[in-house]
Amino acid sequence: MDIKKYYTTMSKIYLNQMIMISLAFSGSCIILSSFQVNKLIPYMMAVVWLFIAVFFVKYLYYKGKNRQIKLDSIKPYKENEVDQQYMIEFLPSSSFYAQFYTSNGICSWEIKGAHKKRKGKTTIDHYLLQNKAQMKRILIKITHHNRPKLTVSCSSFHKMFYLARNNRRKIVFQSKKDDMVVQKNHNEEIECVYNGKMIARVRRGFMPVKWQQIFSPNTPILSFEHNVNDEEKILTTAFLVYFYLYKV
Repeated sequence: MDIKKYYTTMSKIYLNQMIMISLAFSGSCIILSSFQVNKLIPYMMAVVWLFIAVFFVKYLYYKGKNRQIKLDSIKPYKENEVDQQYMIEFLPSSSFYAQFYTSNGICSWEIKGAHKKRKGKTTIDHYLLQNKAQMKRILIKITHHNRPKLTVSCSSFHKMFYLARNNRRKIVFQSKKDDMVVQKNHNEEIECVYNGKMIARVRRGFMPVKWQQIFSPNTPILSFEHNVNDEEKILTTAFLVYFYLYKV
């Protein structure tokens, strides 16, 4: 998937929302009129037009971005090129859904909610992280009980962490041998520290001009340090899911 398809999807979503809210308003007006409750209609109309205006602006934005990008500007990286920076785009969903794009507009990773299980007082949320090029799949499980637990499983490793600390701007997960700290600094950047080593950060507003031809300047950018391996990248993504769900 490339960024043009993302913009096409988003424009269709907001177009459908405009249609749905218009139909819902029309149906409500008919029902209220049948019960001769016409005084509420002007107030409802004002609210509906406000929502339609917001959705219409977003629809025009994504439609314009889609037309602005040329297909020949989206070219895949060479096989031996290592990606250290990803633009994070979030999609509307009942669960967490995000895509990670390289600077040339190619979706490299995707993560979304798979399903949820309940066992008594315990809730287990399943998320699927997928490498779009290699078709590699990683299962992330977040268990909610007395002490939240995060499990990351794939063909190469299986790791389990327990929440050790949780405050307004910082979470700490620990296993028997490792620990991961995800926190917001004073610049509102999200920092990921694994076993005392800074491995990644997420920031906004620091996008090169060339990238702004494809992405919004305020798009979050996930940047990995140069000495970070694939396992650490996967773990970072998993803990960012928890941070975005329960801290941001």
